[in-house]
Amino acid sequence: TPIIAMGLFGGAYLKDIRLVFLIPIIAMIIADAFLGFHGTMIWVYGSLIIISMMGILLKNRATMKNCAVATLGGSLIFFLVTTTFPKNKGLAIVLPEEGGEVEVSPRNILHIIIQPNGLVDVKRGESQAVQTVAPNAIEGIWRQDVAENPQLIAAVKTDPQAAYRFMVDVLDALHSAGAERISLQVFEG
Repeated sequence: TPIIAMGLFGGAYLKDIRLVFLIPIIAMIIADAFLGFHGTMIWVYGSLIIISMMGILLKNRATMKNCAVATLGGSLIFFLVTTTFPKNKGLAIVLPEEGGEVEVSPRNILHIIIQPNGLVDVKRGESQAVQTVAPNAIEGIWRQDVAENPQLIAAVKTDPQAAYRFMVDVLDALHSAGAERISLQVFEG
């Protein structure tokens, strides 16, 4: 960003060391005043100070190579210090109690079979009819079918030759659709 560039090259070219730190910090405060203050400001401002110190190290050594390395290093430092990754909540897993088998009517099962090529076969209850769809269609299918049958359970079976990401795509689609009853089963196909 331009503010990171001010810190980096201010450190390399400004004589007054106070300005090296003040200029990017004041610019960031002004930007935050317009865009909104946030909980990660200490990390953003701290990374600007570190990058400004890197600029001071460039003083009298500002070659093309050194500037390129410092620019990439400054960007990497800013990214590593300021980026937060949300904690993925995923799907909650509720295991049945030991020995607590529950009989489920076959009409309450939506069979979702993930094929090695990534396509998904959908079978409803005891019907032999198979609908082959892409994983992203599962969300709409689940919403429609659960509206007709609120007792519906998604029985997800994945072919052992299928890539793991195909199963994740299907589980993500079910999660997006609000599915709460999902059974992961061994593929016996």
